[in-house]
Amino acid sequence: MKVRFLFLVFMASAATGWAQTPVPDAPLSPRSLLPAPPVRSGDNSVTVRSSMAEDRASLRAPVLLFVQQAREAFFRSTRLKLDASAIAIDVLIGNQRDGDTRVLSGRIRLSSGSVCERIELPDPETADLKQLKHCVWLALYRSWLVSTGGSEAVLGRLPVWVMAGAVRRMDTETWPADVDRALLLWSRACLLPAMTLLDADSKAVSLEPALGAVLADYLIDRKVTAAAAAAPTTATDKKDAGMSVLDALIRDAAKGQAWSVEHIARLVTGRPDLVALDADLDLWFASAGRKVLVPGLTTEGTMRRFRANLLLCPSDYGKFFDPRKPCMTFQELAATDDPVMRRAALAHMMKVQMAAVGRDGTLLALADAYSQFLKAVAAGKKPKEVNLLLMNAEAQRKGLEDALKGGRVLQD
Repeated sequence: MKVRFLFLVFMASAATGWAQTPVPDAPLSPRSLLPAPPVRSGDNSVTVRSSMAEDRASLRAPVLLFVQQAREAFFRSTRLKLDASAIAIDVLIGNQRDGDTRVLSGRIRLSSGSVCERIELPDPETADLKQLKHCVWLALYRSWLVSTGGSEAVLGRLPVWVMAGAVRRMDTETWPADVDRALLLWSRACLLPAMTLLDADSKAVSLEPALGAVLADYLIDRKVTAAAAAAPTTATDKKDAGMSVLDALIRDAAKGQAWSVEHIARLVTGRPDLVALDADLDLWFASAGRKVLVPGLTTEGTMRRFRANLLLCPSDYGKFFDPRKPCMTFQELAATDDPVMRRAALAHMMKVQMAAVGRDGTLLALADAYSQFLKAVAAGKKPKEVNLLLMNAEAQRKGLEDALKGGRVLQD
């Protein structure tokens, strides 16, 4: 997202009484060509520098304001114990004017021997603000990892995608969309096995950042099994049972344990079985599609998953499995006179209603419309009445799908 900082300039000017120095009519003196002095936060932990002269460095104050706000949002979104004032964040504003949206970040060691987090904005007027926020959060998370692990070495043993994914997972603004994207890829069999996805050099995550957030959530959600905790290894102990797998991996990295998918499998399943790990990840993805991430929220992905319930599998309700036609549409169900399928319609009604639980009122109303149709089929109502109920439900569904196009959401 290309976003300019002009509105931030106005905010900072209004808050601090700061104004731009007027451009002089006389030739500039050598002093005026020097880089503008840096601006700092009240606790001196955030410094914003500019490579531009004073009269062109008007973005220092709004950048500082944005970084401070991002830092505050990080601590509101997490429960990490960390002294913000002890983490030095150095932001460098560049002099480019070519529309570069990149935000660069890294951890550097200064000549004094101290370490600081460096963030660079090559073209500050077109810098991606979402990426800037992410880099501030990542800087704070890296600092927490070092404080937890006791040394910088822990950063070298954890994959970059895990750190970036854990930070992205913390952002409630992007989380529902990230889950929708990952579940779409999973449901279409676009994802590689767990041994490849969770590898230190996972290519899939570099192509799909949303996948990194979802995989990080998997490692957070899964707990160290009792079997893994009881195994005679140097990495685990009986008291580790119930610990988050990600916490265990961070702890083990601090102790010198190299990242490996086999180690993840041992923590999750109790043995270094990559097939069992892949099966566990599949089950987790299946359950993730049913979770209510934000109460009252319906997204395009939510609607896509709801639509999967508008097919009925006769083999689930007592019929022999037919590989030539494993599923029945609601249109076919409306035309059936099979008493077994009528009873199946009544049982399937609960499945449709459960798919809308926790979502917005529009999807709840849609689920109710389909339930009325299924109830009419189960009661053996006349075809005209049954088909009218189905047509009304289908019209509601198409209207809801149109309302959610383009990434729009509905929320009560």
